[in-house]
Amino acid sequence: MTTYPSSRAVGVGTRQRETPPGGQATYDLIEVAPLAWRQRGFRAARGYHTYRFEWQPTQVSFAVDLEDGQGMRTLWVLSGAADSVIPSHPAPCLVNLWHNATHWNSGAAAEPPRRAAHLRIDRVATR
Repeated sequence: MTTYPSSRAVGVGTRQRETPPGGQATYDLIEVAPLAWRQRGFRAARGYHTYRFEWQPTQVSFAVDLEDGQGMRTLWVLSGAADSVIPSHPAPCLVNLWHNATHWNSGAAAEPPRRAAHLRIDRVATR
């Protein structure tokens, strides 16, 4: 059986969307419950921020430190069966940055970037 990943988009100051049940392998996203907190004016590209993936046998969570003294804030949690939904074997960290001719969310034609895009990673750490 082929398992396809789910997609999730989180706007720290606005909303979050994710793949609906059965919509895996598509970019069709639906709006889900809002975050338990809001942070207006947060712009990830304005500086380095601490993000964290926390793995547990039946759950993976993703969080960000908004550097407001409140600590890490959970962006999403994926729960499921070990070795079926949640992997149990270590894997490398992989980051992709590319442009596609089709917009990932709307399916419409996507304009090429007007300027270079950069992803800067200060460090990657494990406990």
